[in-house]
Amino acid sequence: MIFKQLSWLAVSAFLLASCKRDESVPNVVLTGKVRLVTEFGTPASTGNGVTIDNIEVKGATAATATNGNGQYELKTITGSQTLTFTKQYVGTYKLLNYPATGSSEVPLVTLGAQPTYTIASALVKMGPDAVYVSGIVGRDNIAGLPPRRHRIFFQSGPVSSTDYSLSVGGETNVGDDQYFDVVTFAQLRAAGLLPGTPIQIRVYAENPYADTYVDPDTRRTVYPALSQIGSNTAHFTY
Repeated sequence: MIFKQLSWLAVSAFLLASCKRDESVPNVVLTGKVRLVTEFGTPASTGNGVTIDNIEVKGATAATATNGNGQYELKTITGSQTLTFTKQYVGTYKLLNYPATGSSEVPLVTLGAQPTYTIASALVKMGPDAVYVSGIVGRDNIAGLPPRRHRIFFQSGPVSSTDYSLSVGGETNVGDDQYFDVVTFAQLRAAGLLPGTPIQIRVYAENPYADTYVDPDTRRTVYPALSQIGSNTAHFTY
C-alpha cells in the first residue's frame, strides 16, 4: 500500500513538472513588419548607414531578426508579453503587453534612425510669462526636406532624456541651423516645476517619426530615436 502511494506521488510530481515545462515551449508564431525611417520621415537605406535588416525582435522566450524587407517571424509562448525591437543607431522600442494568442500578425512598428549629430548649444532667457530656449543645431537643414527636429527635457535636478519632468518638441526655425522655442510658465507649473525651483534643461536631436512608448515603471514617455548625446545643460529659475 505504501509503495503504491509513493508510486502515485512520483507520477503526480512528474506530470506536474511536465506541465510546467510545457508552459515555456513556444506554441505561438507571431509575424510582423518593421518600418525604418530617417529623421525626415523617408525610408532608411544604405545611403545613411542604417539598414532595416537584422533588427532584433525579442519576445518572452526567444528572439529573431528582420530580413531585408523588415519582416520577421517570432516563435514564442501564449500570453501577454513585451516585444522588444532593437538595433545599434536605431535605439530600443518596446511593444508592451502584446496578447500573443495563436498565430497572429503584430501591428506595424515604425523605428527611426537616430540623428548622428548633437545639438551644439542651449541657451535660456526669461520672458514675462515664458522661458525662451534657443541654440545652434549641429547640422544645417536640407532644402526640400522637413526642418530638423529636437526635444527639450526639463527637470528640477540632473536632467536627461530618460529622467525628466517635462519634454517639449521643437524644430530648426531660425535660418538653417538655429532654433527658438517658447515654453510657458503654465507648462512648467503643470509638470510640477514650480516658481523658485532651480531647473535644468538639455536638448537632444530627435527623429520624430519613430514610435514611442510609456515606461511602466517611470511612467515617462521613452523616445528611442534621439541623438545619443545631448546639448550642454542650461540652468534657470523663474
